[in-house]
Amino acid sequence: MHDHDQWLDIDVVIDTDAYSLRHTREELKEMLQDLVITEADANSLSEDVTPHTHGISTSSEEEEEVPAKVPRLLAKYSRHRHRSGGPSQEDTTRRQLVKYLQVVSESQSILSALQFWQDMAKKLPTLYKLACKVLSVPASSAPVERISSRGGIIMRPHRARLSAEMLFILMFLKCNEDIL
Repeated sequence: MHDHDQWLDIDVVIDTDAYSLRHTREELKEMLQDLVITEADANSLSEDVTPHTHGISTSSEEEEEVPAKVPRLLAKYSRHRHRSGGPSQEDTTRRQLVKYLQVVSESQSILSALQFWQDMAKKLPTLYKLACKVLSVPASSAPVERISSRGGIIMRPHRARLSAEMLFILMFLKCNEDIL
């Protein structure tokens, strides 16, 4: 069963009693937390392989520096020691997610998302990297054009009575079907 099938089954499974609703909310919360942790860990691993400067310019002298060679005999040992030296990446990300949820629930002031993540960059580094990826503006208009194209496919002449709200819902579902 695919993950998106579970989302479709939620509506069928929900009874009107409070226990079912609370249980469904808890399942949804756990699914979303697992998704955030998975994405943050994948993003963190990909940035470890290909680091970038997040808009900080480097001089040509820094780019020309060659890292010191590590003897091949000890290369795997140092990687293993680095990995096993502390808590796993998933545990660290999970702790950061719990801390994030606490900060958000305790916060009285409303900051912009960019200001919030700038302030939390040092406290929540793994989630900060994920937020930078999610909140970044794409450099091209191709994604917007794809969405407009999908809207044109959905809004055909034989669907002239389709309300703006229903079109929005259908577009949202269509554009996020890989997540759902």
